[in-house]
Amino acid sequence: MSIILIVFGLIFVYAGVQGWRESREHFGNAHKTEASIVAVRETTIQTDGGWHKAYQAIYAYRDKDDNEHRLRGRHTSTRKGAFPIGTSKTVYYNPDSPEEVQDTPAKEFSGLIIAIVAGVGMLAFGAAALFFGWSL
Repeated sequence: MSIILIVFGLIFVYAGVQGWRESREHFGNAHKTEASIVAVRETTIQTDGGWHKAYQAIYAYRDKDDNEHRLRGRHTSTRKGAFPIGTSKTVYYNPDSPEEVQDTPAKEFSGLIIAIVAGVGMLAFGAAALFFGWSL
């Protein structure tokens, strides 16, 4: 059982470190700017109760050359006033391809940190079990 913990720990640490590197690469090269809601798009979503009318924010931001780009917000809401026009948020775009944009670096990194910490914990517990002869 301790070997299984060590293997899973290694997998978690590897996946977390790889994801961390990719995210750092993107955000290291990214330009930071503000995007504002310029429109709200009507759409439909499916829930357990069937299909419902929903709303999704459309954000606009400008790149370093002052060109405007638009992106759909990640979330939808069944509440019409959920996305007030003019509300802004920070986004990070790739200067070589301004359509590539991410808006949640903190959330992105927090999941990766959890994977790394969990992996290190599994590695430590598995190694301790082997070293001290604990039966799991």
